[in-house]
Amino acid sequence: MLDLNQHIASGNLKQIDETHLSVELSEGKLSDSKPCFVCDESGEEYVIISSKILKNLLESMKKAQEERFAISLEKDIANLMPLDFEDVLSVAKSKLTELNLDISQVNTLELIKEIKKEHPNLFFNLDDYLRK
Repeated sequence: MLDLNQHIASGNLKQIDETHLSVELSEGKLSDSKPCFVCDESGEEYVIISSKILKNLLESMKKAQEERFAISLEKDIANLMPLDFEDVLSVAKSKLTELNLDISQVNTLELIKEIKKEHPNLFFNLDDYLRK
């Protein structure tokens, strides 16, 4: 990943015309493994990064989103009192594959509630327990 303790390039950005910019580095050099921070004539700051850094950044964001989704899914499963957590998780994963949705579009609580309606035998039923 990106080590921000490394010496980072910086400089100035100048608009030459409508389609051309000039970058003048005041410190460091352009690198595919480090960002380059530049300021334009009005003081607005920009960052120039390589596609390698961008790809790593996007992969890290995707992984964080997937981890957050998994934690949310597990929490919602646990809150609805499954008899066998792994069975419910397996059904949820199958349903997600079947629906082919982006995880950002999935409400994990609604998904687990739907699974509970379709497969009530996978969840503890307090009413049945109290009747016995």
